[in-house]
Amino acid sequence: MSDSTGVIEAILVYPTPRCVPVPLAEATAVANVGLREDRNRPAERQVTLLSREDWQRATAALDRELPPETRRANLVVGGIPLAETIDRRLCLGEAVVHVRGEMKPCARMDEATPGLRACLQPDRRAGVYSVVESGGRIAVGDAVRVLSEE
Repeated sequence: MSDSTGVIEAILVYPTPRCVPVPLAEATAVANVGLREDRNRPAERQVTLLSREDWQRATAALDRELPPETRRANLVVGGIPLAETIDRRLCLGEAVVHVRGEMKPCARMDEATPGLRACLQPDRRAGVYSVVESGGRIAVGDAVRVLSEE
């Protein structure tokens, strides 16, 4: 993959299951935990990321505009092909995460909007999940960089 750089466009946390997303200007990533401001998530899914461009493709397939918060990811990023970051490390502001896999769209997507789940399945449009390897501050507007493989 080429040297990719993107930007964090939104930070969203979900203090309780099924709650309304809480947008933040910044958050703190904690190693092996996730975002301090978020509820505890499964060990492999500490921080979830959604590509704005992939979201736009999914909602265009529905012929409907929906806010990215509908997907319930922690970070909405632009300018970086997240599908190509699996098994790679990303620098997000001061933090480093290891992308472990693709998010599988669940039935909750169809609860939000019928047909959304199917539109998220092609090309890993539903986003990716990661673990925090090195904590630090993450803010809207921070760069997202794919770290070189070592």
